[in-house]
Amino acid sequence: MRRFFYSVLAAVAVGLLVVACSPEQGGEDPDPPIKPVAPPRVTLTTEDSGKSVFEMMEFSVQCDDLNYSEMAFLGGFYLSEHYDSIVWSVPDRGMRFKMLEGGEDYHYFYFKFTNHFFSPGRIDTRLSGYRGGEEIYSYDYSVTVANGKDFLRFDWADVVDGQGVNIGYHDVFVPEEQDWSFATYSKVHEGVPSVTLFVNSPGYDFDDEREERLLFELMSDLYGEPEEGDAEVRYDELFHHRDEGAQPVWVWMTAESQIALLRVESDNYGYAVYAEPVEN
Repeated sequence: MRRFFYSVLAAVAVGLLVVACSPEQGGEDPDPPIKPVAPPRVTLTTEDSGKSVFEMMEFSVQCDDLNYSEMAFLGGFYLSEHYDSIVWSVPDRGMRFKMLEGGEDYHYFYFKFTNHFFSPGRIDTRLSGYRGGEEIYSYDYSVTVANGKDFLRFDWADVVDGQGVNIGYHDVFVPEEQDWSFATYSKVHEGVPSVTLFVNSPGYDFDDEREERLLFELMSDLYGEPEEGDAEVRYDELFHHRDEGAQPVWVWMTAESQIALLRVESDNYGYAVYAEPVEN
């Protein structure tokens, strides 16, 4: 009987001890939850907002935790500890560029980069940091692209080279599997400045249909609808220089420029846009 009494007393004491140590009764939790660490703040900046279409803009990535030198040499390694990837995008246009491929195996990081925009206006971009397939950080940044030059990035008074100048234009948002870019060739023909715009395809593996579509859509975006009527007649009437064998498809007129989309005979491309200043 005495043994039973002591057993009951011991059980009651243990129960009181459990209740006293319970977190609901004011005791400390032996394993408090770990607070999540906020990902590092990453931002994008440029001093080139307001430049014209086809003019180069330089961007740089900044992190609040690192100074310029640390960002340049260690930024990729540091950010890859927090992000699997960082993507720069233009959400309303479906454009994406992966700036960081990180995670356990750090691959690459674009600390500074350049880009050419081909459409004017305000462009709302976003930096997104991803971890485990989920967006854990975002930063919105807008740039403005102008369209005030005589043609693309050129004012006719600045086209003075009689030998010709080639310029390529890189758009980081073009998917790798498409692998194309725009290029221009500016030259003075018999005292008349001109610019030829074409699609550059590596290995000369050009696609006529894609080239015509890209050039037509770009000219329509920048200069409106083409003129109605016979493009060949307008081409012969207006243009000072006419390439032999070129077949005009569309013609645009602005206050400063006369522009023609041409089917051309070339080993490098099948279509090109040719522009000259309007004769006063």
